[in-house]
Amino acid sequence: MDAHVLKELTYEDFQFVYQPIYALNSWETLGFEALLRTAFAKGQIEELFSLARRHNYLYKLDTMAIEGAIKNFPFEVLKSEDLFINVFPSTLLHPHFQLFLTYLLNTYKNAKHRIVWELNETLHEKILWESPALFTRVMSLKEAGFKIAIDDFGVGAAAMRQVSMYEPHYMKLDRSYAEGLADCKQKKDLIDLLVNYYPHTNLILEGVERDKDLAAAISLNLHAAQGYLLGTPQSISSYLTYNKYRSLFRRERLLHS
Repeated sequence: MDAHVLKELTYEDFQFVYQPIYALNSWETLGFEALLRTAFAKGQIEELFSLARRHNYLYKLDTMAIEGAIKNFPFEVLKSEDLFINVFPSTLLHPHFQLFLTYLLNTYKNAKHRIVWELNETLHEKILWESPALFTRVMSLKEAGFKIAIDDFGVGAAAMRQVSMYEPHYMKLDRSYAEGLADCKQKKDLIDLLVNYYPHTNLILEGVERDKDLAAAISLNLHAAQGYLLGTPQSISSYLTYNKYRSLFRRERLLHS
């Protein structure tokens, strides 16, 4: 992938798909995570963002993706579901971000109080998590009515410190927690510990792909789940006409199995 691709990108080159997140206590759709797709990257979105980072284009690409995700989401139809948007810490700290945020809220008024900023973890920005400036920016977002999620929560002191420091509304458990959950006592015990240790943070299990792992997540009182079993990333119109009913059927089958 060549660097010149970056400057050629326009909003017309972007497509946005949305993956549903289900609340496990009510089986209602809690929200959707927005995911970027573009023919330029051919499925290699992470490579596209890495290229943008190397060529000092990351802020531009990230904000274009953020606006596109909001622009294409039907807030007026899905009146209660939140929109989870990935954002790099460096984007939040960019000197123009506050102006960008003001522009978004003035342009897409239905999005107010409906956006969850999903802080994107990357080794390139690991040091920023300890920055007082990032803490201040995240606190200001929360005060303005936005919700915060920490993505890909793993095991370790750094991850625990992030949750304690930022007190996010949501903590998304890395997909490794979901893989084989039903058959792994260690994973069950760890999730049970997290649920009880963070009673005021809603835990979302990512990467759920098996019925029995979903059933295990429900039994562990996890707040929500996301994964290909529940719904693949696709257009909102496809979700409205198919996925919602398929997932409700799966829920009934689980409860009566």
